[in-house]
Amino acid sequence: MLEVSGLSFHYQSHVPVLTDLTFSVSDGEIIGLLGKNGVGKTTTLKLGKEYLNFIADMYEVPSETRGKIYTPLIEAFQVEKYLNSPIKKLSHGTKQKIAIIASLVNDPLLWVLDEPMTGLDVEAVQVLKELIKSRAAYGKSVLFLSHILEICENLCDNIQGLF
Repeated sequence: MLEVSGLSFHYQSHVPVLTDLTFSVSDGEIIGLLGKNGVGKTTTLKLGKEYLNFIADMYEVPSETRGKIYTPLIEAFQVEKYLNSPIKKLSHGTKQKIAIIASLVNDPLLWVLDEPMTGLDVEAVQVLKELIKSRAAYGKSVLFLSHILEICENLCDNIQGLF
């Protein structure tokens, strides 16, 4: 599904952020990229951002499909009452829930999550964990970035460390 081989990145020639990162995500597999803050987890996702934005702009999801995907997620994350509010006025956790829901609008084969539990309440964390497991059970892949070992150990099939 996704294979990364020999990925390296430097902000400056003498400051390496990523050095020779190699990992793969197979169909139906949950992979965690684990590492301390500042070791390059988010940077890993930002590389190729222009390509991902291009693909997202080109992909059109019909209205009826959006409703079928959004409605159960809106209910599960309990955000119905916030849907008519400006996003800038929502709490960080509510913004996070809405971003998670939006990321599933096209039912992606590979779902990439960068520290998705940040700001979520306990109930939303449980909903997200079950959603991740459910997608993997249906053969969808998940690339999960976190700096919390326990979450990766309990959720992921395989963990690739970035140290």
